[in-house]
Amino acid sequence: MRADDGIDTAEVAQRLKEKSVIIEPGAPFFAPEHRKQNYYRLGYSSIPANRIEPGLALLADALRPAKTTISA
Repeated sequence: MRADDGIDTAEVAQRLKEKSVIIEPGAPFFAPEHRKQNYYRLGYSSIPANRIEPGLALLADALRPAKTTISA
């Protein structure tokens, strides 16, 4: 998945981990010369269906402050 430009998904992942929501920053999956900080992986196949929507809401909330902080 791709977050807005300027969002560091490693930082977002750290904040979400505290809320039991796990995303995987995408930077390690790019070649060093093309590394992007605003991509992430989102797993959902082993998550109970009733936890997916609340987790996505937490992800959306976490992405908003990150964008505001970076662009400010």
